[in-house]
Amino acid sequence: MLDLQEQLGTDWGEDGWFRIKYGECHIEDDTAYLIDVHNPRAPTISISTDTTSYTTGDQMKASVHITNPDDAWSVGVYIGIKKPDGKTAWLVTKPSVTLPEGFEYSMERTYTLPSLSPGTYEWRAILVESETGLIICEDTASWEFVSKGAPTEDIFEALEQTPVVIDFGE
Repeated sequence: MLDLQEQLGTDWGEDGWFRIKYGECHIEDDTAYLIDVHNPRAPTISISTDTTSYTTGDQMKASVHITNPDDAWSVGVYIGIKKPDGKTAWLVTKPSVTLPEGFEYSMERTYTLPSLSPGTYEWRAILVESETGLIICEDTASWEFVSKGAPTEDIFEALEQTPVVIDFGE
């Protein structure tokens, strides 16, 4: 069985190849990440909320926990929120920090939610190995927002009012 380029030759498209614009055909919808599942001593990150459904004026408690049980690791730390439209804004972007051996960190923040667009939102927390760019650990916490009236604020604007500061010690 011949592949498409062998069947059609190089006289079509760009020497037998073609381009697909990002955002067309939903080509970006199913992104795969390589996660290091073979090292139980690798750093971990987890994220959670106190409940799974909120409405205007509710208090949300979001918690993050990071550990590094073994030797020091140079990692990237990313914490953000994915809106119902699929877009993610990163509230914490630390591309290279060193987690010392035995590192353990927990943080809890309370947010008062404004009137948002209804739908499913998702906290995202990712640790990436700085040197290779591979994902070491990833966690999510999904929650529903049930609207009371028209949305008046974007979730990113509301959360940016409470900056997330993580002290990694190094």
